[in-house]
Amino acid sequence: VQDRAPSARFTGDSFVLPAGARRGIPVVTVNMNAAKMKLYRIGDRSLAQLLSGYQFLHQLDGYDISTISDQMGEPVWEGTLDIANDLNKEVTTSFPVDEAIPQRKPGVYVLTAQPVDDKSDDYGSRATQWFVVSDIGLSTYTGQDGLNVFARSLGSAKPIAGAELTLLAKNNEILGTATSDAEGHAVFNPGLTRGEGGMVPAVLMAKQGDNDFVFLDMGRAGFDLSDRGVAGRAAPGALDVYAWT
Repeated sequence: VQDRAPSARFTGDSFVLPAGARRGIPVVTVNMNAAKMKLYRIGDRSLAQLLSGYQFLHQLDGYDISTISDQMGEPVWEGTLDIANDLNKEVTTSFPVDEAIPQRKPGVYVLTAQPVDDKSDDYGSRATQWFVVSDIGLSTYTGQDGLNVFARSLGSAKPIAGAELTLLAKNNEILGTATSDAEGHAVFNPGLTRGEGGMVPAVLMAKQGDNDFVFLDMGRAGFDLSDRGVAGRAAPGALDVYAWT
């Protein structure tokens, strides 16, 4: 019976790492003494372009990685990860994020892994992990008063005051900015969400301080709870009547 071929993979597609703990990304390998690791960053002003494509949260091939490195982002770290190999068994090793990027910048990071002596096609698929490091949790609600944004700490669930919020359109124009209040709440004018074509909202970004950054993909479908009996009455138009006796 032949030994298993060397391989590497990551454990999931969740991409937000907690900011308040020691950060490591688990890499699962088979029959590898070391893995070749490459880390790239896509800046905050390239997020609209990234989310309009197909790459985000997908496994990347060599062509995708070249596109990110040359057009949308930049390489920030490259090296090898030593592995305590156990023949023909899966071994999980933590990649130390803090050592690779001690000073984080706004944007999303993408980490790839492959065997050190990999002789496969350069444009073959690579084990890929997307991630941001943040303590900011965002939720949004759209109503007649506009786009309501709530920012809370992922660690404590407490409201985050003073978070700097930016709403970007598909064409990378800044539609509006806001700052969360003491309740972690901010509102964007309703007209900003009614754009067409390139002015459709694409990304909501939140920043606190120099190192804490997160974003929300505004192109993804929200939760529709109307079939759960919580739709309420139909939204009124420009005028509403409240009558009493």
